[in-house]
Amino acid sequence: MMNPYQKVGLSFLVPLLIILFLSGNATAFQGGNATGTATITYPTDPTPASGVITPSAPQNLKASTGDGYVTLDWSAPSDDGGSEIINYNIYRDTTPGGETLLKTVGNVLIYTDSDVTRNQKYYYQVSAVNSVGEGEKSNEVAAIPTRKTPMTTTTPTLTPSPTPPATPMLTPTPTPPTTPHATATPTALPTPESGSEPEPTLAPTAAPTPTPSFHELIDDELKKLSSGRILFNPPEEMKVGIEERVVVRLTKDITENLTEGLKGPGAPQIEPIEVGTFMKVTLTGGDSFDINALSSEEQVVKPVGFTEWSWDVTPLKSGRQELHLAVTVRILIPGQDEQKIDWRVMDKRISVEVNPPYTFKRFIESHWQWIVATIISVIAVIPVILKLSGRTRKK
Repeated sequence: MMNPYQKVGLSFLVPLLIILFLSGNATAFQGGNATGTATITYPTDPTPASGVITPSAPQNLKASTGDGYVTLDWSAPSDDGGSEIINYNIYRDTTPGGETLLKTVGNVLIYTDSDVTRNQKYYYQVSAVNSVGEGEKSNEVAAIPTRKTPMTTTTPTLTPSPTPPATPMLTPTPTPPTTPHATATPTALPTPESGSEPEPTLAPTAAPTPTPSFHELIDDELKKLSSGRILFNPPEEMKVGIEERVVVRLTKDITENLTEGLKGPGAPQIEPIEVGTFMKVTLTGGDSFDINALSSEEQVVKPVGFTEWSWDVTPLKSGRQELHLAVTVRILIPGQDEQKIDWRVMDKRISVEVNPPYTFKRFIESHWQWIVATIISVIAVIPVILKLSGRTRKK
């Protein structure tokens, strides 16, 4: 039989074990959100079986540029880790050392990135993946896709030389036997008419004009775009959980007042941009922001005035976060079965400082696991205390 003090100690020990169970490594609640959901994770043995490890870094990564694209090629890793290479991950960013995952490709050694902005410098890295996981990244390379002016080749036209008219020839008439008092008279052949046509001469055939490449066709269509302006107003500072309005405006008229009636706390930024009839504007922020679009991503740009896109943006994480603004134009490629493509004319990453607000609601959302554990502990302890108190009174 346990004495009352042992029972009180046991009553406190059980809730304590519950708290440790909830917050320990065996089964830990990870990142509760505003909806009250949670993900339970369990530790796994990171040591692969049979000595198989992740592959080493791909070798000799190189980049070559063209008209609106960057082509990467590399060599396979020197060590595949004891397992065949399954995929390669392509990483890209506009700042050195900040590459994020762009694309996962199969077991190939070349990749062409056509989702680029001309005259923008990009940095790339590649990593290999086997059955165990992803290996180290390769060396970093930089590339700047530029617009190339198509070269016009003039094919010379060959003109046939005129054929001179034929010169008539006189043929002497044979002299008959000598007859007294008779003299041989030369007789001229009929003279051809001076206006007779020369024999026709075949003119040389000109070389066929080469068919323009796909990228040359795109370049020709991009030259038809209008020079316009874009306005965007992301705030420099935001607070976690506080919603802010972000607006983008596009115009073909460089004299248009883009700031009239503008909503949102951010200072407006205006830059030149190529504008077409059909434009698409997207604003993303990964898992750091909750972004609610208030307008359609794809819109027809007005010939007069401006066309507006807007979003309500709520930060979810504190610290230095990044919004990604992308603008594309819809163009029609002639001779390609009326193929339509979206060509990116702006790719901008916007840095925002997000500060956490010290509110009761935020405290509850961040520490709800401990609050629930504390409540459970109190509920479990109260009946034991009441029972012990009743026994003490009876004695």
